[in-house]
Amino acid sequence: MWGFGPYAARLPFFAAAIVSSAGTCAAQTAPKPAEHGLLVIGTPATATVKNVMARKGEHVDAGQVLVSLYCPPLDAEVQTRRAQAAAADAVLSRTRNGARPEELAVAEAAVGYSSARAEEAQKTFERMQSLREGVSVTQARLLETQRDARITAAQLQEARAKLALLRAGSRQEDIAEATARRDMAAAQLAEAEARLDFCTVRAPVSGVVADITVTPGQLVSSAVPVPLLTLRADPGH
Repeated sequence: MWGFGPYAARLPFFAAAIVSSAGTCAAQTAPKPAEHGLLVIGTPATATVKNVMARKGEHVDAGQVLVSLYCPPLDAEVQTRRAQAAAADAVLSRTRNGARPEELAVAEAAVGYSSARAEEAQKTFERMQSLREGVSVTQARLLETQRDARITAAQLQEARAKLALLRAGSRQEDIAEATARRDMAAAQLAEAEARLDFCTVRAPVSGVVADITVTPGQLVSSAVPVPLLTLRADPGH
């Protein structure tokens, strides 16, 4: 039968073959000793055999590594998923914690600066208005100071709005979105790690290696499953 470890239940299409003394086979979805305790071990991964650690006639313990596959693309994907998960977790923490004291200080300083500019621009405009048009000041100059007063007033409103947002903190919708992105990144990482784990074939139970049917450099494919080795389970398994 095929031994796929803890993920066998998730991959029912990789059936196990129970070999009996009569040579008949029955389909199963998880490792199970045959009549004489023979288990045919395989993997759902598609890769090249890197190392065969087991030796024919050797006794192995449950969980011991028997065969390792060369899977650099999966390893690279796991590294990428880990980085994405860490980034998503950092975004969630930042969203939950809100603005730092330093950011609030900068925003408050921007409000003070904008307020001073707006006040000065308004005073300049009022002073121009008090002068006689055409004698002491031109119409163009008066319109220029009026424009400056309006621009600085708008900039002050913008600075105050930004400060208010920082003080209010993140919305619940933003926190929920960041949480969902973190959970999705964690799920994608778990999936990638599970597929990478298929590249390390372990003994499902303790027993003696009865036969080895692959060699380093051999390609194994999920499209055409092949046995890697046969294990005779210890009595009681």
